[in-house]
Amino acid sequence: YQVYFSDGTSIADHDVLVNAATDAGLAKDEIEAVLDSDKYHDDVISDEVEAQQSGIHAAPFFVINNKYAISGAQPYEVFVKALKQVQAEEEA
Repeated sequence: YQVYFSDGTSIADHDVLVNAATDAGLAKDEIEAVLDSDKYHDDVISDEVEAQQSGIHAAPFFVINNKYAISGAQPYEVFVKALKQVQAEEEA
């Protein structure tokens, strides 16, 4: 998100993605291998179909435990509240 929204760089550029991923602590060779393959193609298509069938038409959109949905850019308090609710239900 920072690379695209804050820095204004293109996430379609593999060098940008590799740099962001390595800055986040991921292994450069693994990132390059993924970007040069179609390893996750079927997973992405499946996610897109699921989103379409669920009526999701915007990003960002977050689903927690396949039960709670958070649409749009929200303050972190919204996420904390949702995660605490999930935690309470899991502990019950």
